[in-house]
Amino acid sequence: MVRPPDRVAAAADAGAALVVVLLATALVSALGAALTVLSNTETTIAASFREKTELSCAAEAAIERALQDVRASMRWDDLLSGAQASGFLDANLLPVMPSGGTLDVRRETSQLQASANAFGLGANTPQWRVFASGPLRDIAGPSALDSSAYLVVWVADDITETDGNPAADTNGVLMLRGEAVGSGGRTRALDVTVARAGAPPGQAGLRVMSWREVR
Repeated sequence: MVRPPDRVAAAADAGAALVVVLLATALVSALGAALTVLSNTETTIAASFREKTELSCAAEAAIERALQDVRASMRWDDLLSGAQASGFLDANLLPVMPSGGTLDVRRETSQLQASANAFGLGANTPQWRVFASGPLRDIAGPSALDSSAYLVVWVADDITETDGNPAADTNGVLMLRGEAVGSGGRTRALDVTVARAGAPPGQAGLRVMSWREVR
């Protein structure tokens, strides 16, 4: 049976409308998916930026805390030999981090030392020692800081010193490396060089000669 022309036109219009509806649905779905991906990406970027900023501040806090003890020390030889450490020191070299997991401080120290050895300074090669370490929140108290950062500060003899004994300070200059480790192993580090501030023998003093972020 042949359909009347008006019924054929109506069926064609209905089919075209269905195609338009399907295309519009697909377009809206694609836009929704794109907006979801964009929102997730922006959230990830913001979280990453926030953690980087937090870790940079944490590395500065680590150095500032360690410098309190360096400033009070009358014999920097004791710092270099390991006889004296900071009052902020976690004796555990495999500490459990606030964010979960463990941090191998021995491995971190070995990597730092390998970088120093690469300069080929022989007997004058600085020997890095762990001087301070612990969770950032332990500096100001758990109620003051809500952070997952863990801090480590190393100390070594000045790289320009040529006395052949990295455990002895003869020019009144020390190097410190401060590192903040966050969740997922992200890190920020600072290299700082300090000197006696011209204080008389037996009196504490300190002058920051250089302060730079490790890239």
